[in-house]
Amino acid sequence: MDKKGPEQDLKIMEWRFNQFLGEKLNIEEIKNNPDNESFLVTDVKYSPDGLYSIVSDKGGRLIIFRKTHNSSKNKNPKLSYHYEYAAHEKEFDRHKSCEYSEGIRAFTILENQNINNIDILSAGYRNIKLDRVFNSKSCIFDTDIVTTPSNPTSITVPKLKESHFEVKHKTKAEFKAHNSEIKSLSENKLFTNNFISVDEFKVFLWDMNSTKEVYCPIDLEVNSLEVFIIK
Repeated sequence: MDKKGPEQDLKIMEWRFNQFLGEKLNIEEIKNNPDNESFLVTDVKYSPDGLYSIVSDKGGRLIIFRKTHNSSKNKNPKLSYHYEYAAHEKEFDRHKSCEYSEGIRAFTILENQNINNIDILSAGYRNIKLDRVFNSKSCIFDTDIVTTPSNPTSITVPKLKESHFEVKHKTKAEFKAHNSEIKSLSENKLFTNNFISVDEFKVFLWDMNSTKEVYCPIDLEVNSLEVFIIK
């Protein structure tokens, strides 16, 4: 029986690109055209059910991909483009006379019982938004003119011509309390109505059902526990 040497037992793993997002740009192309910087990816996350993959960029966009299975059993599933929207925009602080970038600092995908809905909590420079991406049914109606023997007067009756589903999004809530750049964002896995956000000096504990009040358990500027009333 031949003994295998250490070189025969060695298996080399090879990595290959399967899918790409956007164009391949080198650092010189980004420097020569600052607008290209807005397309730089800031974060990537999978939804809790693994069905969606969401990408954020410095332009304030969230791009959603949905996992699709190939007909061939030997091929791995792929991510197909599903939807995208601008979650955050540039902000101008007139008191400090400076403009804040629209780039997304952090985001998290919340658990949802309805697989057709995606709830996304995203943080811009100083504000946080809760958005829902959902399927909306759109109907196109035609009109029929109907007459009956008992009523010779013509009646216009709407008739369904066609219907289809389209993906839309809406902002459910907006949370504003930070005066410094947001660094991190995380939802509470045990109590799903709560999440925390962190900036350079403060940690805020939020209730998703209340945008007017927030608890501040950690404040490096003031050594006290406070509840902020947001006006």
